[in-house]
Amino acid sequence: ETDVLVPAKIDSLPVYIEKSTSEAGVFTANENIEYVTFETGVTVPSSSYLFNKCTNLRGVYNLVSKSGGGAAFSGCSSLAFIDADLIATSFSSQYSQCKELTTFSDIPRDVTGLNSAFYNCIKLKGDIYCNSQNISSAKSAFVGTVEKINLHVPYPSLTYDTLTASELPENVTLITYENRIAYL
Repeated sequence: ETDVLVPAKIDSLPVYIEKSTSEAGVFTANENIEYVTFETGVTVPSSSYLFNKCTNLRGVYNLVSKSGGGAAFSGCSSLAFIDADLIATSFSSQYSQCKELTTFSDIPRDVTGLNSAFYNCIKLKGDIYCNSQNISSAKSAFVGTVEKINLHVPYPSLTYDTLTASELPENVTLITYENRIAYL
């Protein structure tokens, strides 16, 4: 199949997507699928390596994972659209080599690692909002990107310090926003 619907239940039993590893996963290295839609209620305990090396994958819809992890979409060179809520601590290699990905809105607040997260995403552009204040590693996070990217980061924060120390390419501009407290 090229268009896959992952149902919430099969024969009245809830669907549970087994945790993936770099060698094996439900969709890992599947060259047929182009679009995957998850029905509400599908349990995905970890998105690590879930779609790793699915070279013809173009879109993923309604993916909710309680424990996201690195390399979920790494090597998905045709991926252009993602509708996902990933509670992750590591975005390392998460979207590496996603050459058709044009936009990405938010880096979740629980993320602590961005190593090679958007490596070689040559069409990625626009505003990306980082909600994490605790990113401690970001080596090569945006290396290989070409288009103008405005990366909004909290300031002061460990994230700001980490990103300013990393090798951000010239097309990536850090835009800081202050952590503000309102006193009444």
